Amino acid sequence: DIYDTLERSVSGDLLTRIYHETQSSLELANQGGARAKVKSIDIQSLEILPGSGAGFRAVATWNVNGSVGHWGHVHQRVNQYEAELEIAATDGRWKLAGMKVLGEQRL
Repeated sequence: DIYDTLERSVSGDLLTRIYHETQSSLELANQGGARAKVKSIDIQSLEILPGSGAGFRAVATWNVNGSVGHWGHVHQRVNQYEAELEIAATDGRWKLAGMKVLGEQRL
């Protein structure tokens, strides 16, 4: 189910990488590790750049609001991310084909 859901919007090697990262984090959570819950995602900026072929690139900055629970208590978190995204037309849909994280910080 996780793979099928991701496959709707992610393609290629990035799909495989995100799927494996998700599986690993779920295994840690099941073993009593931290559990994260995303409450909202707020796009702060988006710059569209030329791409190659049937796609484009974008540099985006977004904030993720959520909580992290571990050892019986919960912390509220806001993290900001900046990444260069590669968007490609795949199977008649726009999909995320590549992502290079440029920055990450807790606000």
